[in-house]
Amino acid sequence: AESMGDEGVKEASNEILKYATPDKSLIVICNRNQYYQAPSLFYHSKRNFYLLNDTPTIKYATQKLISTIADSSLVFTVNPLWQIEKVERVKNN
Repeated sequence: AESMGDEGVKEASNEILKYATPDKSLIVICNRNQYYQAPSLFYHSKRNFYLLNDTPTIKYATQKLISTIADSSLVFTVNPLWQIEKVERVKNN
């Protein structure tokens, strides 16, 4: 609740939604501290995201998980300020 006024999170939700239609799954790769701001991200975007941690110890597991999700899902990598660094469309044929 304390993060609801966070302008960076609000701005990030608007940027992410520019890429996504309601039928697309959204995955956000972020750092561990950003997990605490996730409710704010969900609130501002009016959508849920699947969050993945960017720590090196689970990077391999993250790539394996992405390889199993549905086509057309979108994977966003964000920096600690919630700015989008990379957008990938999942293509698992």
